[in-house]
Amino acid sequence: MIVQSTELKIGEWLIPEFELKPGELIGICLYSGAHVWEVYPELIDLLTGRKMHLGVRLTAPLKWIKRFKENRFKRVFFPTTVKDYLAKNGKPDPKLLRRILEKEKISNTTHMKALNFNSQKWLTFISMFSQSNQIVFDMMGQDPIGRVYTLDLVKEFVSQGGAAIWIDWIEMSGLECTRVYPIERLD
Repeated sequence: MIVQSTELKIGEWLIPEFELKPGELIGICLYSGAHVWEVYPELIDLLTGRKMHLGVRLTAPLKWIKRFKENRFKRVFFPTTVKDYLAKNGKPDPKLLRRILEKEKISNTTHMKALNFNSQKWLTFISMFSQSNQIVFDMMGQDPIGRVYTLDLVKEFVSQGGAAIWIDWIEMSGLECTRVYPIERLD
């Protein structure tokens, strides 16, 4: 068991009881609306171990896959290349890296800022896969085709003994995840 959680109340929202085991991809569906920005950061803090809660038991904190960002000065004068980013953020599987570089026609000297959002996201994913086998992620900002490819990457990661929690506001299905847990509004 990697994560075991009882029902959680965050603001006016109830997150159902859930658990995550090795080899699973579970989804927590927030649906859309202003409440997302109340629930989303709180849930990430609980799953990554930044905040403690009696109802959440972690064997080890999950790693949050953040978006690629660089400050304006660096972006203008010293832009990060793909090679620099990967050297700083993990050693991804060479086959997986080659697959993404060839698919997107990217070289090691390509600036990260020049990549589309999907390509940036995929590089952050594969670099994080080398750091932890337990992740929590979202696919906010990705287009539908990018989401499909991201989900394929995560499923491959999970099939190799990893575990993942996908937090998003879109409807998820059992075809995409081992289990899906929708949040509910407390009345």
